[in-house]
Amino acid sequence: MTPTDQAPATTPVYYDDDFPVTLTIDGRGVRFRIARLDINDYTRFNTGFQRCGVIMRRTEARIERDRKTVTYTAGQLIPNPRRGAKDQPPMIPAPTDGVRPETDDEVLIRVELESTPEAITARLEQDAADETFSRTFVIDAITRFVSIDPGQLTRRAKPGDGPTVVRRDEAGVDVVDLRTGEDLLRSFGARQEILQLVLAQIYLENYLSEAQKKRLRAPRDSDSSSNGSTPTAAGDRPAATAAPASPSTSAAPDAATAPTPAATTSSGPTT
Repeated sequence: MTPTDQAPATTPVYYDDDFPVTLTIDGRGVRFRIARLDINDYTRFNTGFQRCGVIMRRTEARIERDRKTVTYTAGQLIPNPRRGAKDQPPMIPAPTDGVRPETDDEVLIRVELESTPEAITARLEQDAADETFSRTFVIDAITRFVSIDPGQLTRRAKPGDGPTVVRRDEAGVDVVDLRTGEDLLRSFGARQEILQLVLAQIYLENYLSEAQKKRLRAPRDSDSSSNGSTPTAAGDRPAATAAPASPSTSAAPDAATAPTPAATTSSGPTT
């Protein structure tokens, strides 16, 4: 066989145990590692991921339904649209019958006031079950499947931090790197947009092909992640992206409103 008859050389591809990705948090790129899930972990994760989407859609549908039926009667105290302005009271009488609540919180309050004790109990039980499931899912997924590269996110050192984890940064401050998913939850547990972004990345890195990921990569600020969309292949079932912190006030968007890898950089397989 002559050299021209030989098969062309190819660049080797290595499918490592994790996906190195960069997510934009508070305007700066942060390097994460997302675990490559086996069939058992992926099945478990995807089941929770999809259920969070169901929780979100059920909550949104309930609020939208109640918004159409709940109204104020003339003279009933309602939140003043100009509250906060000088000399404006927080509440004013409704000028006419049929005034509708402006916010989701108002809708929920009005429904509670007009519901029977049995209906309130059933609603609270459902919300508690949703919140318990969502919280457990978020903690389990981020703790098990997410890590952070050294030097990316830090906190100031505290008394009791061991010498093996404390380092001095370029400003001369003793700091500790956030390295694990547990660290991320401890420092950003109230930042729903960050948790959604990370959970969406677990799903997308494991579910999408490298070709699909490449089509999604483009510069974008993750702080506006709720305005994006996650394309799915023809026939694919849309995916949820995160669990609600409280089912009554926030919930996981489905794939139509998920943070997309357009806010990230994913290196894919190692070559």
